[in-house]
Formats: sequence, C-alpha cells, structure tokens
Amino acid sequence: YIERRLNIREIYQHLLRHGSRLKIPREKYETPSEYARRLGQAVPDGKEPLDEITGFYIDARYGDHPAEEKKTDRANSIWSTLRSLFKGQEIG
Repeated sequence: YIERRLNIREIYQHLLRHGSRLKIPREKYETPSEYARRLGQAVPDGKEPLDEITGFYIDARYGDHPAEEKKTDRANSIWSTLRSLFKGQEIG
C-alpha cells in the first residue's frame, strides 16, 4: 500500500480532523498560527512540525503561487511524523 502524495491544503485538512479527534477543534476565530500553538500544547513533541506545516499552509492558502514540489514533499514527510504523534495521543 503506497500512500498518495497530498498537497499542502489536504494535509492541513487532515491536521484539522486529527485535532478534532483529540477534542481540540480549531475555533472559528482562531488563525492557523493560534490553532497550531494550542494544538502544540496537547502534543508537545509536535510543536515544531505543527509550526512548519502551518507556515506551508498559510503560504499555500494566502500566497499567489502554488507550493514548490520540494515544499510539498517536506510537508508530506512532516505530516507522516505528526500523524504518528497524534495516534499516540488519541483518546479512547
């Protein structure tokens, strides 16, 4: 089974889903950076990767150009790490 390479927006959507599963949904008033900080408090080992993914997402969401392939590859690598951190935190 080979995982499909995700784009940065897809990775961020997965991040939001995992946060919700941890009972830490993103609030409507929160910026992506504020949410990353709050989620990082629940998953301390994930603080730096969360910041990096969030930075990529902000660039992809609000920037005028698509993410470079290197950045997307890096985001997928970081997401793989974060996913395993989240799995260790899941409740129930």
